[in-house]
Amino acid sequence: MPDLAGLLPPGEHLRITVFSRQLAPYAVCFLRHLAGRGHQLELIYEPAAGAAPFEPFDLSFCARAVADGDRGARRAWLRRPDAELPDAALIGGWIEPLERAAGRRLRRLGRPVACGIDNPWTGALRQYLGMAAAPFMLWPMANIAWVAGAPQARLAQRLGFSTVAEGLYCADVEAYRCDQPLAQREPALLFTGRLVSDKGVDLLLAAYREYRQQVESPLQLWLAGTGPMAALAQGQPGVHALGFVQPSALPGLMARCRALVLPSRLENWGVVIHEAAAAGLPVLASRACMAAGRFVRDGETGYLYEPEVVALLATLLRFHHLEPKVLQAMSRQSKDLALTWTPFLQAERFEALLRQSRTVA
Repeated sequence: MPDLAGLLPPGEHLRITVFSRQLAPYAVCFLRHLAGRGHQLELIYEPAAGAAPFEPFDLSFCARAVADGDRGARRAWLRRPDAELPDAALIGGWIEPLERAAGRRLRRLGRPVACGIDNPWTGALRQYLGMAAAPFMLWPMANIAWVAGAPQARLAQRLGFSTVAEGLYCADVEAYRCDQPLAQREPALLFTGRLVSDKGVDLLLAAYREYRQQVESPLQLWLAGTGPMAALAQGQPGVHALGFVQPSALPGLMARCRALVLPSRLENWGVVIHEAAAAGLPVLASRACMAAGRFVRDGETGYLYEPEVVALLATLLRFHHLEPKVLQAMSRQSKDLALTWTPFLQAERFEALLRQSRTVA
């Protein structure tokens, strides 16, 4: 990546509007670090939906934060005079028409707008249609593609963005930091996420049944989450269904177990992989989990496998028979890998993108 530092005059702080979907702890952490660099943030976001009783976030670091379920705050934003508009914006996607309108307005004023992209390039017909529509829908609303990783960068480049940068997602690394040796943690594997087919929950439970029949002293399996496949875990030996776990409790849960297992059939990224690495966990992830390409080194910090029962069973057996010193080396290297991308670096990179864009606008 090019060094973008120093393109914005030192001491210049920006007013930035962030249009976001429902908030997650890692997103709040990024925004807190961005505000900590002296920038004034306005956050307009979707309120939490569904039955999960999420705790509210502390957003006091924002100059203004609005849960905008009825789109009233977005409409009011569009009615502001030019003098009251921010210096830059981050838009969580391109689906919301009012947010596209906000991006177009700022771009007409020559101000940088970043569009978040977490969909990877798949070559689907819909993506080719998006390429055709990009000059009319995307280019006028944003000049920066802020993407999750390399698969998403390929999509952004095909959509015609000239500035594409990886780093949309980052775990709150400090919150998950854990120095407890794996041998002193409970003998358990952890799955955390929605209990649905895309997450491969049925694959995991089937492979785990076979695993228990083939080893002595099998590890437990903890399932943290809710969803329609929860019933599959009922009565299965060794499986502990924890139900919904507050995001604030997840670091403590990871600090108690010995590995994360994520057998997803479809996972556009998977910040939980970065979180687990920060907690010093070996990660057993399917190759469909795109964050694994960044935060798992096969055989060194965990294992990668195809999302199918036979491959997952082989991985569970392989992990089970590792010696303690090998497990601890995996844990140490996993933590080192997690530290290659932190919220501090994420905020620094995003600020540098805005600096570069303002220089060349």
